[in-house]
Amino acid sequence: MLNKEKTISEIKELANKLVSILPKDIGAAREDVEAKFSRAIQISLEKMNIVSREEFDVYAALLEKTQKKLEELEKKIKEAK
Repeated sequence: MLNKEKTISEIKELANKLVSILPKDIGAAREDVEAKFSRAIQISLEKMNIVSREEFDVYAALLEKTQKKLEELEKKIKEAK
């Protein structure tokens, strides 16, 4: 999955931006709203099953390696017949 610390930091930053557009007179409720924004964003991202670019690249390389091995095995089977 994504770099958890970086993702959490980005979620908090986004929640801060959302809270910053709220009226200043909501007082202590600001922190509560910010926490709820943060949690809602985090839950939404988790449901999306997003992977990092690095993880994607690892899986792509593994798939390529597996495809090559499959082609080699298919070739050996044809030669054995």
